[in-house]
Amino acid sequence: MATTTCPYCENKAHMTPRWGRISKNDDRIQFAASCDYCAGLVVAETGFFTNSLGENSTQLGHVQALIEKHPGINWSWRPRPELHVSFEHAPEHIEQAAVEAHSGRHYGNYMSAILMARTVIEATAKHLEKDKAKGNLFEKIDMLLESGHITKRTAEFAHAIRQIGNDMAHGDISEPVEAIDAEQSLRLMDEVLADAFEYPAIHSDLLETYRERKQQRGQRS
Repeated sequence: MATTTCPYCENKAHMTPRWGRISKNDDRIQFAASCDYCAGLVVAETGFFTNSLGENSTQLGHVQALIEKHPGINWSWRPRPELHVSFEHAPEHIEQAAVEAHSGRHYGNYMSAILMARTVIEATAKHLEKDKAKGNLFEKIDMLLESGHITKRTAEFAHAIRQIGNDMAHGDISEPVEAIDAEQSLRLMDEVLADAFEYPAIHSDLLETYRERKQQRGQRS
């Protein structure tokens, strides 16, 4: 099944192959397809399969047969859907790093996404704790917890990201990194940023609105 998020209608949709090419030299499939929802045109490519045909082919039937035979293929799709993510209450340098982490996942750079998520956690600790943020990342996360910047549950999330990224940060990259690894790391990173910046800002805005309304009521009475 050739399924992805359509860059045009943004639906999770099946893509129907319209033209394709199979190469025997590098075991690569390339095909053009249309979205079943909006008919938008996309292109997919992969090199991670075994070409059982043993020959080059542009026959659509051959392409469709190989797509069905290898349902677990990780296709590289072009164009990609736009990335919609922001962290408006975080400091600019932290928001930029967090968006870059999501961008890494979006474009299939899973290792980069995980390492950047780890960087975001450390940058958050340094920003909130200033000169007190010393030691390793484990100590910085616990410091955020002790200072009340994050909850105990979020601290556990932050430690999970630290553990996921530790091996890669120290050069242990022999194990393959998959999309789910990056997705989980980014979900945990988002929770940390919500605790550290988003929720306090929302609380402050709501409190300010309440005070203004209370003051207006007092002036009218």
